[in-house]
Amino acid sequence: MAHQERRQEQQIVNREDYEVFSWLFREEGADLETIRWSSFTRAMRGLGFIQEQTHGSVNRFKGPKNNNWQWGGGAITYHTGEYTDAPHALVKARVSEEENLWALVASYEGDREDVGFTLTVYSHRNASWVTTPNKFIYSQDVEAAFTQKTAGGNDIYSSYYLNPQYHLRVHPRVDRASRASRDAKSAISVFVSTDRQIPVNIMPAWSQGARISELSHNDLALSSGPYTYGYANASGRIPPGDHYSLVVSAFELHHIGKFDLRVECSDRFDLTPIPQEGVGMLSKAVRGECTGETAGGGPSSSSYSSNPTYELQLPDPAQLRFRLQLTEPSPPVALNVTVFNLPTGTGALGRHVATSGPYCDAISGVIIEKLTLQAGKYLVVPSTYKAGVQAAFRLIMYSTVSGVQLVPRKE
Repeated sequence: MAHQERRQEQQIVNREDYEVFSWLFREEGADLETIRWSSFTRAMRGLGFIQEQTHGSVNRFKGPKNNNWQWGGGAITYHTGEYTDAPHALVKARVSEEENLWALVASYEGDREDVGFTLTVYSHRNASWVTTPNKFIYSQDVEAAFTQKTAGGNDIYSSYYLNPQYHLRVHPRVDRASRASRDAKSAISVFVSTDRQIPVNIMPAWSQGARISELSHNDLALSSGPYTYGYANASGRIPPGDHYSLVVSAFELHHIGKFDLRVECSDRFDLTPIPQEGVGMLSKAVRGECTGETAGGGPSSSSYSSNPTYELQLPDPAQLRFRLQLTEPSPPVALNVTVFNLPTGTGALGRHVATSGPYCDAISGVIIEKLTLQAGKYLVVPSTYKAGVQAAFRLIMYSTVSGVQLVPRKE
């Protein structure tokens, strides 16, 4: 039975009373009958066990057979230990031959700045520590926070687009030495650490560096996988020269707190915050509802003019932006918002000015991105695609001038 022992070498995260240490561990020729035990033993102080009762845990994450490491992402699985005040913390797992690369994370909860420990691994097959993890030339650290205005929650919430987002661009290789391999992908790792009570997630997605309202599977360049408490990592290889939007999110809307973001890459890159929607503009939100009498449906319906209608009054020329959302996005309902001139004749609606586009049932709603209007009065009509669909909604308007009125139209 192989016995590998290694003492604390590298501190990865140190956030107040929560510290995480990690190693990469490789097992050679493992099969389904292999059983591995991980033992995390705290050091003794004086004549006995540490009286402050720090609590320890060992978590293990498995990676693919090569070194393209990605914690918690895709098909990668992990085994989580429990925090305990016992002097030993043990974690056991069966592994297959394809699962020969693991990361062990030892963590503790307590108020001591220095907690010594010994990490021991037992296996039926030969095993070795990976002592030379990838080191990237370029890195950048960002300190930020989930606030009342930026904690958008996970992607089942219509407010997901409010989460902190960053424009990431990896520079293409142009020097002679790398010209032959300039089409090769860049190795990158993105880390986020926060309070241990906050489940977090990182989603780098292909984009033009714009704020993302909603993600699909095909949009993802990398992922940190399921939400994990206090720490998340997404690592892999991405094409240089492309633009990405990096979304950092906590699981629930009430998860508020600071977080540290770190990006490491084998190639030069830029990382800049993406401004919040409507930044620098004044905002106003109105709530309404399509009921039996006002659920008029789309323009193809003869009852379109019976939809809820709002009068927009502009005292001066302005740039505007509109977002229409359901207050309860489940089940999904296809929405649209359209702006009209006031009617000059007997018609219920005037000339069409702008629209959010085709009807869409996105959880984040539909938007009119940028609209420039002269001073005057206009009509704003939110609607569902099908007539008779009853739904409560929220209409958000952003404006570059003050004194703008958005009120229900009086018949």
